[in-house]
Amino acid sequence: IYEILLRYKDEYKSNNIKNIALMVYRLSDGKVVAYIGNYKEQSNRNEAHFVNIIESKRSGGSILKPFLYATMLNEGELIADMLIPDVPMQIGSFSPKNFNRGYDGAVRAHIALARSLNVPSVKMLQWYGIQRFIDNLKQLGFTTINHSQDYYGLSLILGGCEIKMSELVKAYAKMAWKLTHKPDDNFRFSYLSDKIDDSQNNTFLGKGACWLTLNAMLDVERPENERYWYFFDTKQKIAWKTGTSFAFRDAWAVGLNPEYVVAVWVGNATGEGSAELTGIKKAAPILFDVFSILPHTNKWFATPYDDLQLVETCKQSGYPASIWCADKTKSLTPKTSIKVKVCPYHREYFLDSTATYRVHSDCESVQNMIKKVFFVLPPTMEFYYRKHNAWYKVLPPYRSDCEQTLTDVKQNIDFVYPQQFTNVLIPRNLDGTLSSTLFEVSHRFPSTIVYWYLDGKFIGQTQNKHQMPINAKMGKHTITVQDEFGETKQVEFNVVNEP
Repeated sequence: IYEILLRYKDEYKSNNIKNIALMVYRLSDGKVVAYIGNYKEQSNRNEAHFVNIIESKRSGGSILKPFLYATMLNEGELIADMLIPDVPMQIGSFSPKNFNRGYDGAVRAHIALARSLNVPSVKMLQWYGIQRFIDNLKQLGFTTINHSQDYYGLSLILGGCEIKMSELVKAYAKMAWKLTHKPDDNFRFSYLSDKIDDSQNNTFLGKGACWLTLNAMLDVERPENERYWYFFDTKQKIAWKTGTSFAFRDAWAVGLNPEYVVAVWVGNATGEGSAELTGIKKAAPILFDVFSILPHTNKWFATPYDDLQLVETCKQSGYPASIWCADKTKSLTPKTSIKVKVCPYHREYFLDSTATYRVHSDCESVQNMIKKVFFVLPPTMEFYYRKHNAWYKVLPPYRSDCEQTLTDVKQNIDFVYPQQFTNVLIPRNLDGTLSSTLFEVSHRFPSTIVYWYLDGKFIGQTQNKHQMPINAKMGKHTITVQDEFGETKQVEFNVVNEP
């Protein structure tokens, strides 16, 4: 195994990456069969080869996301196929972004995990609760996560806490142990003579949640040299996850099958970052090289049928099916009480006799109305979702004579940026003068004219592409938009530039 690390040493050093650590745990007997805390060589102190990374506290990036996914499944607060919002979000000064800087509008939970999308993960943590998740991580054995929810905030799920490799391996090993050992087999983690864990309580996670989580982790895209792994007879099923910390300081990869759990860390013990230092580029290739020299197995974790149930769900949303969901399917969930509400996106609407416009009883005879069910996402989710899903049909607009007497709440327009109480930084030109920043709204019907007002003063109108450059002085402001049919949306924002 050490020879594998040496093969990468010169290549990584050219990218200013000087340190590496690795641990291999065997599930059959609960022993750590290999661990490397760093390169074993004498060097100048700047390369810090004397630091034992395995017991060092490092940011884990996205490496904890599977535990949130498993916990929510276990408690019936998530279904693997349900849609999670993937849109720009701003909570105070915290504005999470996906690694590719794009948005899908909505994405299924298991795909969000496989693609390691940040925004859906933050949304899931927001739903579940930060303190609840901290308590769960402590139960899994993470001793370094010992501050309050106010200290970590929602960044907890994106690497906003410090972890140790030894405890990370142990936590993933507990999930695998649950599926490979009998209930009365105490969990064992034999590392060093003074670090042996014979725990009677394995993990609070049930078999169903563990199995579903590890299966979702099978779908993660492997590094380039492993992309076509499934074409070969020697293929192995490996559940795996990567993590990259803020400013590219830590690259992680962890993988497991019914035989082994392997974790790899790559970076600089000094905390120095590198633009090339990501989990997928630097840690994952080593992970799969290590698995290639371990005893191969074609086995996978047995399906725990006694701990799973089939729930009738909406094919489009993945939520429990409502009376309006025509296309239904069955989704596997842990055998627990499902706390997820029924599909919120399918609703029944009234159309005119041509099925072209929406109408209501104030403008159309009930006898001439047609009932039709539509799958309708909120405006901002729809704005991005339509770009990736050609099948999505936009809700028909109201007929012009119905608009005049419409009394129900309109939901056709929404802000993409900024969101309520966002701190906005106006960029400067090369000569030091203030430039402008681009505000954007989404409208369910893009061809609608939208009028823009800054602090009550009209500043312009948009159609089709609803973006408006804004230049405002430091301080609090209000931006208001109104479409040609009278629907209005307003947010307050704060410009933080010095004048």
